[in-house]
Amino acid sequence: MNISLLEPIGVSKEIIEDLAAGLKEQGHTFQYYDTKTTDIDTLKKRSTDQDIIMIANNPYPAAVIEATPSLKMLSVAFTGIDHIGVDACKEKSVMICNSAGYSNETVAELIIGMTISALRNMTRANVTVRQGGTSAGNGGREIAGRTVGIIGLGKIGLRTAQLFQAFGAKVIAYNRSTSEEALQMGIEYKSLEEVLSLSDIVSLNMPLNPQTRGFLSEDKIALMKKDTIFINCARGPIADNAALARALNEEVNLCK
Repeated sequence: MNISLLEPIGVSKEIIEDLAAGLKEQGHTFQYYDTKTTDIDTLKKRSTDQDIIMIANNPYPAAVIEATPSLKMLSVAFTGIDHIGVDACKEKSVMICNSAGYSNETVAELIIGMTISALRNMTRANVTVRQGGTSAGNGGREIAGRTVGIIGLGKIGLRTAQLFQAFGAKVIAYNRSTSEEALQMGIEYKSLEEVLSLSDIVSLNMPLNPQTRGFLSEDKIALMKKDTIFINCARGPIADNAALARALNEEVNLCK
């Protein structure tokens, strides 16, 4: 088979060539590109006659998939697949393989880090001190004792919930289905409206797809408390960012 890696993935060329040696020994061809591109024509050219295409977060739209008749598998070195033409792959029976799970801990810890930064005014305090000011007015709050709402209780959401619980927070969640593991952890499942209105901290942990695009709409944002801390470490378009901006700029809702 003809196999191509269409973009650099943060691995040295020597390692890639070493890993590709086994493929070549089995009679496959392997092509590696060390530059990224979003140009449709260039992507089509790179994909010509390829059976397997490997990418990370580089967009790979339907137009390229449809122009690559030999394509059998798209290997995505990334968790999400919202940057590829999924429907086109389904129509052409192209297998999609992603790297689900590789960043669960990373994302969960990032959510905690961003929450602590917001609660303790770390960014503002850093700027103030560097400008010769003091900590006056930059006092913070704790995670302990607060209610955290997790929207999307998959692997990342569940790990995020565990970390918040370790800090002493109460965790409630909204998800399409329930899991025994979450129930054993003491997580309370509630409606989306309840999660938004009751939570001091809201973490959005959903995948982006046609059903979730714009999921957190203006009317839902309005349900949040005025001092809610909203963390979105999923995909930006899941939330109505224009509505979020209005809520912040008009100071009628979110403060973080």
